Amino acid sequence: MNFVYYKLLKYWTCFLLLTPFLLHANSSIKKVHLRGTLINFSNQVFIEDISDLKNLTTQNINRIITPDSLGNFELNFEIGKPNYFRIGRNILYLEPGDKLSMTIDYEYPENAVFSSSSKRAKEANDYLKSTPFHNAGSFLEAGLGIKETIQLTIEAILTSSKKREISLAKYSYISSKFRKLEKARINADILNSLFYIPVYFPYIHKTPADSILPFMKSYKKISDPYITKYRKSFIKSEYLPLEVFRRVIFWLANDSVIRNPFPSEISNWLTAELLAIKIKGEKRKDSLYLFLPEINNLHVNKYKQALIEKINILTNFNDGDDARDFFLTDNDNHKISLRQFKGKVIYIDIWATWCGPCLKEIPYLDALRKLYKEDSSIVFISLSIDENRELWKSALLKKNLTGYQFITSRAGLKEYNVISLPRVIIIDKDFTVAAMYGQSPSSQVIVDFLNSLLTKELMKKN
Repeated sequence: MNFVYYKLLKYWTCFLLLTPFLLHANSSIKKVHLRGTLINFSNQVFIEDISDLKNLTTQNINRIITPDSLGNFELNFEIGKPNYFRIGRNILYLEPGDKLSMTIDYEYPENAVFSSSSKRAKEANDYLKSTPFHNAGSFLEAGLGIKETIQLTIEAILTSSKKREISLAKYSYISSKFRKLEKARINADILNSLFYIPVYFPYIHKTPADSILPFMKSYKKISDPYITKYRKSFIKSEYLPLEVFRRVIFWLANDSVIRNPFPSEISNWLTAELLAIKIKGEKRKDSLYLFLPEINNLHVNKYKQALIEKINILTNFNDGDDARDFFLTDNDNHKISLRQFKGKVIYIDIWATWCGPCLKEIPYLDALRKLYKEDSSIVFISLSIDENRELWKSALLKKNLTGYQFITSRAGLKEYNVISLPRVIIIDKDFTVAAMYGQSPSSQVIVDFLNSLLTKELMKKN
């Protein structure tokens, strides 16, 4: 045998023998190991990926925690690179290979306790405990940060941002990438707070309706220089993993202060997000394929792949398909199957006690119930996905909620791809999906849609 050929054969034989071990080793590096105790959570907890792919993909069911009766859990799952996740109201930053122990109380996220052999992992997650909530206006804290004037409110925002900067500087073991991202988060929280001033200021100060226009003119005059300052050299695609940064991008995309186009990857993300909304709202399965040309025009491959996967999932199970059964639990802890309602039009309003827009829909759902109270061929189900069952029960009493009130886990609805709330699912009498993403109770067209379903069923009988 030729000597060179022999050496090559020997090399490739060794490589092939080692490949399984190399792959296994590489796989283990990509895993994170979480363990600890969850307090005031439900019996199933979802670890949510909150990266820039959050709305473009289907969340991974391998990241579901099932704590024992004491709230203890242990979970392994794979990640390809450092990423932000959410458990309850706590944000986590995880890197491949991390082993993190935690005690998290859903009601008090700032009291979470983390431990790890990696000082980097512990410090990163300790810092994140006090992350401002972007949906509450970041440093405005749902209106608590509003002061007597617009100028004083802005100064308070900047004071809060300085405190975050000082806090971040105290951590010496965090990675340079994490530090850079969190500095960008502070900047994004400033901008987000500035954009939220018109939301909270008139409400806190009870500004009369005829004074809103002068207020907005004053707000723009005072805030525009700050917005210009803090957006300068800030709009970078490397910050897309931050939820608050992405919120700011949406604000800025519609603000007159913007003079320059976004970088290409950010523009691609914006296009992908808008496509995801359109795809979610498409009722006909065969029409979903019409989005493929637009998806193929995206040059960021991860966005393209995520949307194609979303279309594949939706074409597999969508409007017109047989409904997938799942279990619902009532206030007395009795479980029933959704299929028990077969033979009726089933309107399912999915909500949670922490979802503000969901709570606004409750009176409209009650109005729908009353409108159809004499029609036994339709049923309205209020379905909570709260992780904390006691909070849900408390809300039922406090708000005097009537009708069919049930709770289930988000995992129990995995085939319905319930990611964001509010969400409505409508099922025909023959137990087929009439609307995977149905109109909300407050919609002006929902009554016409329900009447069309009831009329269709009546026509079938005749």
